[in-house]
Amino acid sequence: MANQQVQSEQKKALIIGISDYTDPNLPQLDFCKDDGRDMLKVLDSIGYNIFDKNKSIGRTKMENLRKAINSFFKTAKNQ
Repeated sequence: MANQQVQSEQKKALIIGISDYTDPNLPQLDFCKDDGRDMLKVLDSIGYNIFDKNKSIGRTKMENLRKAINSFFKTAKNQ
């Protein structure tokens, strides 16, 4: 019975791979963008359901990143 419940649950993930910064004092970290894309591919291949709103790869505004994190955990808590 417990096994059936686990199979019916969706696997979800929040992918953050920020590499491009607007602050000139912070170096660009291209490998973070690549790592984020690679992790997305791996998790997708093993059945994770990753919505666009749960991906922040490359450049993003801090406000959008906060919204993505809050939304992800709020949704996870309610399920």
